[in-house]
Amino acid sequence: EPVQQPVIYSTRGKEFFLKPHNATLCFALGILLFFLPFAEFKCGNMSLLGNTGFGIAIGQQWKITAGLGKNEFMKKLDESSKTDKDIMKEGTNIFALVALVAGLFGIIIAFVKVKWRVLAGLCAGILGAIMLLALMIQFKLLMRSMLSEKAAGEGPDFDVGGILKLQFTFW
Repeated sequence: EPVQQPVIYSTRGKEFFLKPHNATLCFALGILLFFLPFAEFKCGNMSLLGNTGFGIAIGQQWKITAGLGKNEFMKKLDESSKTDKDIMKEGTNIFALVALVAGLFGIIIAFVKVKWRVLAGLCAGILGAIMLLALMIQFKLLMRSMLSEKAAGEGPDFDVGGILKLQFTFW
């Protein structure tokens, strides 16, 4: 019987994420994007509220963005009930927090000289992406339930006079 020769795979061109500085750069860029605007509530084309990824992760209050109707929006918000103002502030969001921690873990693990560094970085990146998708789904479901409660007359009596939609920013 002929002896089979072992197959040798080349890793040239596939080494980008195997180098610590490249993986660190990608994770650091992901962490920096957490500090940019992440999601906005819009009425038509006018942005009403906005928050960063970090703000969502730690439960920071949504900020009223500068727009043409900012003064009118503030007046309606001041006249509205306390529960309407609580809509703008939520507690710590576990999905955003886990995604942020996964990114930090990816940066740290990129400097560690262990055999499983690449696998751990890959897992951290996948976990972060899954948590951000879960965050998006959670916000979409929350927005849908708020709008259905408003239509049924059970929700807050704060009305902005148009269709309110949630939009995630595209960096």
